[in-house]
Amino acid sequence: MQGPWGAPPSGLPGVLAYHKVGTAELGGTWCGAGQFSSHLDALQSAGYHTVGTAAFQAALAALRSTGRSTGDPPESSSGWSEIPASSSKQRQVLLTFDDAFESFADRAWPALEQRSMQALLFVVTDFVGRPASWDLPLPGRRVRHLPWSALRELVDAGVEIGSHSARHLDMRRLSSLQLVQELEHSRRTLEDRLGVGIRAFSWPFGRWNHPCCEAARQSGYQLGFAMSPQGRNDQFNDMAIPRRGVYVTDSGAAVLDKLDAARAGFWFQDLFTRGVGTVASLSARFQKDG
Repeated sequence: MQGPWGAPPSGLPGVLAYHKVGTAELGGTWCGAGQFSSHLDALQSAGYHTVGTAAFQAALAALRSTGRSTGDPPESSSGWSEIPASSSKQRQVLLTFDDAFESFADRAWPALEQRSMQALLFVVTDFVGRPASWDLPLPGRRVRHLPWSALRELVDAGVEIGSHSARHLDMRRLSSLQLVQELEHSRRTLEDRLGVGIRAFSWPFGRWNHPCCEAARQSGYQLGFAMSPQGRNDQFNDMAIPRRGVYVTDSGAAVLDKLDAARAGFWFQDLFTRGVGTVASLSARFQKDG
């Protein structure tokens, strides 16, 4: 059973979204350090290999070369297409981490490095080295972001970097000029401070619309990542690629269920992550400009 929105294309790497690792909070967007390690072990035991954005783009291009375009939905950008499911069993996963909290370097990266696994870390550039004052003022939510020195060490160790905006704002609320400034400022800051090219963007709160996607493309980004799907699992916009969020309630088996439509638990995880994404987006309404 694949759920009411169907299965994602099996030839495309699945994408998981983590936030805090080993840092408890009043909320669900975290997991324990031991729990995180069990997720990684489950992925490796199931035959999954981690990839970066270059491999993800290559897989996406290969699938589209065998598929067909559905045309642009209303107000859509040209990044939309319907991707057919592949007959081959793909065991690749892109592990993404939003916000670049200190817990990534302290707890997540050591576990990943020990297993020779890759990661894509999304950085909020105006909050580098600062507490997350953009977040809701709840216990455990105002943790500190990594400083530039730690980010440079992670880059040297092989961590891929993407932008999570400059100020972690709901990008849909910004004017056209503010939107472009936010996108371009964060990308240039990362490239200048870390000496790497930035191809990927992660939408704060998982919130986006089609003008946001077009602005991101024009600002030099090649891939954009959202959270839970807003439509069918086989429809992709290059600037709003859906990810499956990982939460404190998730076991290793649950993580596998999020990625594999052939597993019995996929339909539940599909519904669950969509529901969590809807609830989590409400936090953007209570945000103050940090």
